[in-house]
Amino acid sequence: MGSGKKQTVGYRYFMGLYFGECLGPADALREIRVGDRKVWDGTAQTAYLSWMGMKVPITVPATGPITASRSIRILAPDVFGGDKGEGGIEGTLEVRMGEPTQMPSAYLQSLVPGPWPAGRNLVTSVFNGQVSAMNPYIKNWSKKWSRWKQGWKNGLWQGDLVQIDEGMNPAHIIYQVRTEGMGHPIDVINDESFRKAAQTLKDEGFGLCLKWSRSVPAGEFMDMVCDHIGGMRIEDPVTGLTELVLVRPDYDPATLDEIGPASIIELLEWQGG
Repeated sequence: MGSGKKQTVGYRYFMGLYFGECLGPADALREIRVGDRKVWDGTAQTAYLSWMGMKVPITVPATGPITASRSIRILAPDVFGGDKGEGGIEGTLEVRMGEPTQMPSAYLQSLVPGPWPAGRNLVTSVFNGQVSAMNPYIKNWSKKWSRWKQGWKNGLWQGDLVQIDEGMNPAHIIYQVRTEGMGHPIDVINDESFRKAAQTLKDEGFGLCLKWSRSVPAGEFMDMVCDHIGGMRIEDPVTGLTELVLVRPDYDPATLDEIGPASIIELLEWQGG
């Protein structure tokens, strides 16, 4: 005869997670995905949670994009199939934008008492809650961050041109990498050429959303941006300044210099076929 005792068929798994995101501050957190499933995007969330043997509806109000340090609730307990599948994500995420006045996480300090870094100028996040069910393995988390006006060490350059839809003006990306990213002053920039390129890209609606990792050299990253926008990063041999030139059909062919045999001053070597 069978036993009347309930059997345990699986577990829900709860965990604290500490994420390093990027250099900060950032402008906004827009979306969170876990295992390639969207679990938060700032809209209202409703789910049924178990309470005293009953399913009770719980609603989390809409927040929109998160633009400053605060805690948010993620309510997606069934995103991986609930208790009949691999559970879901349900808990609190502490968004830490890395402002100059940011203090250490109280939750992390409660786990490991003692000195903790405040994480200023770094974007981090701390999650506390359910991460799965039945399956103890944590799925990959990814977040969509936006940064346009925050995090400029030398002051925001051409703020009215920096944001293009949800992307950043490519001229601003190259400008910031060439100066702050390489540890150089803004004096290395030909400001006029960059402003002209920034205005053209703004008029074209040509914003970019790119991630720059430390493993990618600054020059290689800037060249990649130039490849996207059809541009060239030039070091002027006379002034030594960095210029940004966009390849566009905005010239009159009749005004271009013609280079031919008459332009040759000296022939140093010739090899016939």
